[in-house]
Amino acid sequence: MGLAIVLDNISEGLSLGAIDAASGEEGAARKTLLWTSLIGVSLFVSAMVGWFLLKGLPEPVLGSLLGLGAGAMFYLTIGSLLPEAESHQFQQSAAIAIGLGFVLVMVLSNLETGAG
Repeated sequence: MGLAIVLDNISEGLSLGAIDAASGEEGAARKTLLWTSLIGVSLFVSAMVGWFLLKGLPEPVLGSLLGLGAGAMFYLTIGSLLPEAESHQFQQSAAIAIGLGFVLVMVLSNLETGAG
């Protein structure tokens, strides 16, 4: 998971660097890649530290912490997507898409893996 975050941030850095390079500012692409790589590495390190510190917790406590984190991310995402969609006259379709996405997550989380 941590490695995926690092790779994601590096790819974001490359795309942002390409945008900055097109602006003509000297060294902008390198600076953007450096900062986003630094963010990716710090996320990886914090994920590893969290894993080492939290791996001994009981499953109900860990599940509650993960649920709290997921709920917070869901709230932040919805809080930024709906006003943006409303400003572009897409509030109803955005609300429907978010609702369907939430239902899809619930369905997929309740499916059995078939292993066993």
